[in-house]
Amino acid sequence: MFLNSLCVGEWVIKKWIIHNDDDVPKKVPKNNVKDKPRRQVRRFFDSLPKLESHYCHKDSSKLYLEPLWTSKSQLYNVYKDDFCPREKAEPLSITSFCNIFEDLNLSLFRPKKDLCDVCESFKTGNITQSVHKMHNDMKKEASTKLVKDTALNNEVFAMDLQSVLLSQRSNVSALYYKIKLTAHNITLYNVRKNKGYCYI
Repeated sequence: MFLNSLCVGEWVIKKWIIHNDDDVPKKVPKNNVKDKPRRQVRRFFDSLPKLESHYCHKDSSKLYLEPLWTSKSQLYNVYKDDFCPREKAEPLSITSFCNIFEDLNLSLFRPKKDLCDVCESFKTGNITQSVHKMHNDMKKEASTKLVKDTALNNEVFAMDLQSVLLSQRSNVSALYYKIKLTAHNITLYNVRKNKGYCYI
């Protein structure tokens, strides 16, 4: 009857009661039972080897796990089957596990543009330290010149040519040799205007 006289629904009254601004103390919730397992998941993530982004560190603050796992479910299985029994901990659900993973700003896969052939070759010992140092010096010089050119009123373009593509893609080898049409995909990026152009 009271609700009908004011023309409001029951949920409006409940909302008013919950969000009242008088100094009535609200009920303090009990400690969450899952606080300890959440801390253990964070400890698990802290124990994993991580890498910063090589080229994208200006655009992204993500930390990338070393490429030992191909999916979050595979990583979860390591947590559930190895870490939890060793720590005598009860595992959280995969949903909670993934939420904490996202909260910590982690990622499984490094961006493809993050993989530099020279740096990766240096890690595996295929090139000398002097070649790697020269590569890093050239990279810093190019970055400095880009910032300098962008600060002026010059038009600055970055260009990339994708690998040559067959215009009719096929896994059949006989068709591969019969088709002679190829497509070149060139991309231009205007650095000052943040606009990209793609030409095929």
